[in-house]
Amino acid sequence: MFKSIARQSMNTARVYSGLVVQNLRFVQISPFSSSNLVSAKQAKDSEQNFSSSPEEPFIVSRFGTKIFHRHTMPDKSVFEARIPIIEEAPTITYDMLPPPINKSVKADGSYTIDKFDESQIEEIKRLRKEDPAHWTRGILAKKFGCKSIVISKITKCPSWRLEEIRSENDQKWLKMGFKKRLILTNRLKRRLAW
Repeated sequence: MFKSIARQSMNTARVYSGLVVQNLRFVQISPFSSSNLVSAKQAKDSEQNFSSSPEEPFIVSRFGTKIFHRHTMPDKSVFEARIPIIEEAPTITYDMLPPPINKSVKADGSYTIDKFDESQIEEIKRLRKEDPAHWTRGILAKKFGCKSIVISKITKCPSWRLEEIRSENDQKWLKMGFKKRLILTNRLKRRLAW
């Protein structure tokens, strides 16, 4: 059997089907410890003062908090809310929101290839062919004020540079320890499972 946890000082506790409801917690009690609990008659009498609407009187817990709402669960246990329950959420308009942190991309075509004239496109291609290790997509995107996806649409990375990148990655793989290889392999497997 459960130990009785109710004390004489718990004068505001209610008994509902073997549970003491207090401070939004459900506590199982022993049915043999009725001498220490508030009697069922007192609990029933105290329910008469209870109300779930703001116009009617409400009860105050032993800690001085108001109980605004009571909900009976399917297993006859009772949930008591100590904050008012809002019936309807307020509608939020765009004007009520704070200003955005990052400026969003405008739909005026500022990040398309049409933004560049022929001389800029030729310069992007020339820089990318001269030194693709230095003039990466990100650096070219910063230089010309666009996204890196636009640079990749204008010009691709040369095949010889792709081979260099692959060989560098292979060298990094060979220098890795067993644990790091295992972590990367598992990461690739998870990515394939997306």
